[in-house]
Amino acid sequence: MKNLEKILGSKRKPIRAIYISSYIPRKCGIATYTKDLTNAINPLNPHALAEIMAINRPEENINYPWEAKFKIEENNLSSYLQASDYINNSGVDIISLQHEFGLFGSHWGENIVPFVESLKHPLVTTLHTVLDDPTSDGGIITKRLIDKSAAIVVMMEQIKDKLIKKYQTPEEKIVTIPHGTPDLPLTSSEAYKKRKKLSNKLVLGNINLLAGSKGIEYSLEATSIIAKEFPNVL
Repeated sequence: MKNLEKILGSKRKPIRAIYISSYIPRKCGIATYTKDLTNAINPLNPHALAEIMAINRPEENINYPWEAKFKIEENNLSSYLQASDYINNSGVDIISLQHEFGLFGSHWGENIVPFVESLKHPLVTTLHTVLDDPTSDGGIITKRLIDKSAAIVVMMEQIKDKLIKKYQTPEEKIVTIPHGTPDLPLTSSEAYKKRKKLSNKLVLGNINLLAGSKGIEYSLEATSIIAKEFPNVL
């Protein structure tokens, strides 16, 4: 225990990290994920707080918080290359890329490829989606990201196995870190149900942002079938 206290209490070298991601207040699951991630990492690295390069949709006219140092226009390749120049001349220690195909504009988000291939500092890529077919357009992009990255983060062991078997990724290059969730106190939901006039109801919820591609209609259809047998289910 004394050795552990010594290690935790010793002054560590600040690690300057830049995160490439969508970012709050954009209504995007990856944006919220990155905010939670940097909130967790900043206390461990307080002398070099997280810097964000926000993947931006200009038409949304978003006002980002102070930590968003640079905006990359999702459909503008020159914006990606300007961002890589900024990073290469920044003295950064590590780059964290949060990858989801829909974030980066163009065909299967291919704008991200020349960006990462021009980087001169270590890149850690978190893959939020890994396709089954490595020969598909999206699979080829994933392979190029893997080749450029010093490390790959996935959230499930099954995805790690897929990268090893289908993408021929070296096992030692992959780290599995479960998605996690904010640490909220466990309390009764009855008070909140009462406010919404839902007392004595079993409420089935969805934690994701709504979008046409999420298949919510199937959940609604299934809920209507369940409610025929269990009328208190919503």
